Amino acid sequence: MNNKVKKTSQKIECVIHEIDNVIINNDPAILSISSTQQLTAFKMAFLGVLEKIKRDAIPPKNERNLGISNVIIDQWPFSLTLGRLIIEAENLYREM
Repeated sequence: MNNKVKKTSQKIECVIHEIDNVIINNDPAILSISSTQQLTAFKMAFLGVLEKIKRDAIPPKNERNLGISNVIIDQWPFSLTLGRLIIEAENLYREM
């Protein structure tokens, strides 16, 4: 696994962990702007990306836009750490 792939995988694993924490702890800062269902959908998308990385089945760059960053940028306050982590993870995946 090259360095970019490893860094991307680690960031995605961090995002998945943080999403789980938000859901388990009922974080009001996040759950006031996003639903558990939406967060679960984000998590499932990132789990799918991790699976593709592990199988070395990474699609071409033009097929790596998850669209999650667009939701975060359009709907979430800039101050939320989880939003920043999600955007970073998706950008790393796109640029791998």
